[in-house]
Amino acid sequence: MVNKKPSNTTSSSDALMYMNLCNYITKKWFPKKLDPASQKVSMTNYANQCDLATSTITKIANAPEGYIPPLKTIIKICRKEETSLSQLFSDFEKEYGIKY
Repeated sequence: MVNKKPSNTTSSSDALMYMNLCNYITKKWFPKKLDPASQKVSMTNYANQCDLATSTITKIANAPEGYIPPLKTIIKICRKEETSLSQLFSDFEKEYGIKY
């Protein structure tokens, strides 16, 4: 009999990939957001612009170990940033020099 890992656990390499993805999204978009008056956009305003909860943006920005951002969340951020998923992941792979 083969012992299988429970499906709700994440391997350490997967956890690192998700943490890196959160860090990449944060570095790419979150600190650079400015409103029309060139004032920094708050996390709450950015979350509202993405149609997400502020806590979701905060989780991504803080990249807690084990946090897996839902694809729906990534899509909403990409939509807001007018970036395709393929472009996001291509840029992410180039930044980290590896393919997942």
